[in-house]
Amino acid sequence: MYDLDELLAFDHVMRSGSLTRSARALDLAKSTLSRRIAQLERKLGQPLLRRQSNRLLPTEAGHAFHVVRRHVKLTPRRHGKLTPP
Repeated sequence: MYDLDELLAFDHVMRSGSLTRSARALDLAKSTLSRRIAQLERKLGQPLLRRQSNRLLPTEAGHAFHVVRRHVKLTPRRHGKLTPP
């Protein structure tokens, strides 16, 4: 199962390209946001983001996951967890 917080964190980082900006906007510690992204990457079994200069860019897997994820409505199910599509 995917965690709603992990998906929202990933979405925000994809839009902003920055952990720092996303953490600030989501009112989270940067380490918490980073941990959420790492947990999602572990669940998917591949890295979703790569660092280039001072910006985060999607890997091929990250881009594909983001495209598919945008078509899934983020509606919490039991305990903030989502069932994979």
